[in-house]
Amino acid sequence: MKFKYNWGWGVFVFFIIFFTFLGGFIVFSSFVRTDLVEKDYYENELKYQDQIDKMTRTKEAGVTPELIKGAATIAIKFPNVQNILDVTGKIHFYRPSNASHDRFYDIVLNENSFQTIEISRLQKGLWILKLDWKVKDISYYYEEEILINN
Repeated sequence: MKFKYNWGWGVFVFFIIFFTFLGGFIVFSSFVRTDLVEKDYYENELKYQDQIDKMTRTKEAGVTPELIKGAATIAIKFPNVQNILDVTGKIHFYRPSNASHDRFYDIVLNENSFQTIEISRLQKGLWILKLDWKVKDISYYYEEEILINN
């Protein structure tokens, strides 16, 4: 018996390929992580005006921290600090692609108003460094994208 190709077979082959592709896409998409930007995204969105005020205050006061990136560390220089004990706050290494890799540190300055953080254990790629600090009763906020290639 000789096989005869006609439009019916073409439609059948098309549907087989289409459903195979669709099934593969569904399986693939079930393994892709879909994190929100932050766990408390909606709650933090309501507080965002406070963040904007802190960012504006940081820029206007000229207290933008200086980031000095080394091979295995990153040093953060806080300007205009008279007493290092007056500075309190948090450093947040935010990983946009996977929130489970985020790292948090307390701000503890040395006598030269620096804080050095080990970054050699962080994954390669894009990170956002978020600094939220207070000097006495005045709050400041700064963030900057950094690329880690270690």
